[in-house]
Amino acid sequence: MDLAVQSSQIANQARVYALDATARSRLNTVFMAVMLAGGAVGAGLGGATYAAWGWSGPCTFGAISATLALLLSRKL
Repeated sequence: MDLAVQSSQIANQARVYALDATARSRLNTVFMAVMLAGGAVGAGLGGATYAAWGWSGPCTFGAISATLALLLSRKL
């Protein structure tokens, strides 16, 4: 799983860097800030769902998040 996360981060950074070569530092800052914020929100929501519904909460949250990500990637 860690290999997949690292691979996707490298692939996404390559896509961000391809946008504007003169703004790489700013784009990387925005990219990393969004990644950090998204991870923090996901961890918080995962913990909250575990506290409310036990293991079925984070499992359902993960399945819904993965499905939403797949649907969004298909439309882009």
